Order: sequence, then structure tokens, then C-alpha cells
Amino acid sequence: IKRLKAIGHLEFNIINFKDVNYEKFLKIFFKQKENRYKKTGAFNNFYYSEIKDFYKNTANLTGSNTSIQFSTLKLNNQIIATHWGAYDNRTYYYLMPTFSYQWERYSPGTILLEYLIRWCIDEKKEVFDFTIGSENYKKEWCDNQLELNEFISPKSYKGYIYSVFKKFKKNLRKIPVFITILQIFRKFKAKSF
Repeated sequence: IKRLKAIGHLEFNIINFKDVNYEKFLKIFFKQKENRYKKTGAFNNFYYSEIKDFYKNTANLTGSNTSIQFSTLKLNNQIIATHWGAYDNRTYYYLMPTFSYQWERYSPGTILLEYLIRWCIDEKKEVFDFTIGSENYKKEWCDNQLELNEFISPKSYKGYIYSVFKKFKKNLRKIPVFITILQIFRKFKAKSF
């Protein structure tokens, strides 16, 4: 934060969905996330217009006590990180962070995360939920981890075949050679789109 403030004006914003620039902010959000997918070799979910449309239409989502939040981190009026998440009375859900690779050495995503955690403290949220995934940066912030489990009990022959296939697929992902092949395939697939 100090290094970025030495360069210019650093600003954290929570975007109002009625803001006329919301579409513009979303385009930056999509571009930053797509760049991340390319760099990591992950599949580009934003290749599908339906997924982009979902994020564009979040302003219209309503729930009993859940709200969608879009936030940005700007340096000299340039957006260097964004986050799309949700919260309710008690919990903040950290769902879709992005950052600009141009500013990667300053860790803009981590800085935006820190601002979001401060916001949650100010708003008296009891839980900051990093949601699914075991990325290393989450371990630095967490003091509690919830295990997600799945139980499959086949009721038919087709169900049994499905459960065997699912178990095989899960075990295959633990084999280092397969992991390398999968990463190469994802990079190739990401470039082909």
C-alpha cells in the first residue's frame, strides 16, 4: 500500500450497480480475469456470453437478505484490481477477484482483499468466507477451514457406473503425470479460444 501510495492516489471503491460506468468496470473485470485464465492455463469461463451476461445482470438479482457487491482498487484513476462478491447479515463471500498483471509486483489483489476485510469489520460481519478452493493466499488469512465432503449412494446400475467413474476421475487428478498433462491441455484449450 505504501509503495503504491508513493506512486499516486490509491482508492478503494464499492460500485453502485446504478453507476453509469458499471458496464465499463465489468469489461475491465472480464479482461483481467481472462488474462489470469490465459496465464494459468485454466479454462476461460468468460468465453461463453451467458456467463458474462450473468455478471452483467447481477444488478437485478434480489434475495431476502443477500446482496451482490462489486468493488475496485484504483491507482491514479486506473483500475488495478476488482472483486465481485456477495454478503448477507453475517457473512461476506469472496467469490471472484481479479487484478492487472501490469501491477502484479505490488500485489493489488491482496491489497483489495485487505480493504474488503476492513470493510467487513466496519460492517460487523462475523465471517469472511473465501469459498471453495485451497489456494495458498487463503491459508495466510484463515484461522478456520471447513471441509467439503460428498457422499454418493448409487440406487441403480447407471448410478453405480457414474459413482465408479467419478471416483476414478477424482483419483486420477492426484497422479502427478496426469496433473501435468491436464495443465498442458488447459493451456492449449485456453489458447485455442
